[in-house]
Amino acid sequence: MPIYKDEDFLDSPQNLFAVVQDLLLSTMKYIFFIALSVVAAGAHICSPNACKYFECLPVENCVDGEIGKGFCGCCDICIKHLKEGDPCFLGDMFGSLVTSKCGLNLVCSRRSRTCIKPLNCTQLKSETEGKNLLGAFIPRCETDGTFSAVQCHGSVCYCAHTDGTRIPGFQSAIHNIQGMNCNCARHKFAYGKTGLIGKLFHCESNGNYNKIQCTGSACYCVDEVGKLVGESVHVSQRKSMTC
Repeated sequence: MPIYKDEDFLDSPQNLFAVVQDLLLSTMKYIFFIALSVVAAGAHICSPNACKYFECLPVENCVDGEIGKGFCGCCDICIKHLKEGDPCFLGDMFGSLVTSKCGLNLVCSRRSRTCIKPLNCTQLKSETEGKNLLGAFIPRCETDGTFSAVQCHGSVCYCAHTDGTRIPGFQSAIHNIQGMNCNCARHKFAYGKTGLIGKLFHCESNGNYNKIQCTGSACYCVDEVGKLVGESVHVSQRKSMTC
């Protein structure tokens, strides 16, 4: 805000008008700055008692999306999963409510602002990493750009194919994934895509190989990649096997 030390300067009506104009302009800038700060802070920070002012309604239909949290994290909302080619937003503005996001293995393109399928895992990771979006899926990648066998989203980890496709039926809580490799799940998934039948895979719920595998009347021990270890025995002796 301007300060005028020369009192004679204010004797002229023209100079006095200029002073008033400067004061008004400075005051308006100050008020605008304060207002903008309040809006920005209010968008990101909710008071501890904010939720008591909301009346939450149950989410009855969220088939094409996932359950997420609304404004201030008070109420459940349905976050719609967008399809490839749908318009999307790269991130929220001042903590605005997010009601949609690109579906699994899709990212919001910085260029087209639409949901696209990345060329590989590395591209998907670079598109999502560093945005600091709550709940964003950040994939685990191999050095060749393919998806790692174990992928985690939220508190759940699951088995995935090299192209990122989720293999249904095989998952584990994120705190219990030590030793999880998904080798059996991947081999079973790949064999199923060939259209062949006859080969059985005995997998654990986390996608690992069960140490005992049986084919026909023969049972045998396998290592973590499903390779035969030792001699096979008749299926009638399965219960006595120690692998």
